[in-house]
Amino acid sequence: MKIADYRADYYAFSSKTSEISRQLSFAGIALVWVFKAKDAAPTDIPLELLWPAGLFVLSLGMDLLHAAYGTFVWGVFSRFHEKRHIGADDELDAPAWFNWPSLLLFWGKVSAVIAGYVITLAYIWGLISGP
Repeated sequence: MKIADYRADYYAFSSKTSEISRQLSFAGIALVWVFKAKDAAPTDIPLELLWPAGLFVLSLGMDLLHAAYGTFVWGVFSRFHEKRHIGADDELDAPAWFNWPSLLLFWGKVSAVIAGYVITLAYIWGLISGP
């Protein structure tokens, strides 16, 4: 395979990972909501599930920032070079650090979802196991 093929695989997998983490965050929030007592106020969530709920919301926030940062940095980068009359097919090197915030946000949102589910599963396991 060529490097371009590996890069295409990377883009496909990272895009799918982002999509799945977003869906799992929404599902996690719904799952936390399910464990609320039947007659409780809408904000009465078991204390043990506040951390997972926060992690799922954090993941969604990081997802938004991940997309917004990429849109901003690559939009500014390409516009800067367009104004310098660089052709659309010309090869350019971007500084490596441009991707660091994206990578941090990407792995942060995935880690937040995983941590949220680990805590949620521990809570469910405790309910199944009993006191």
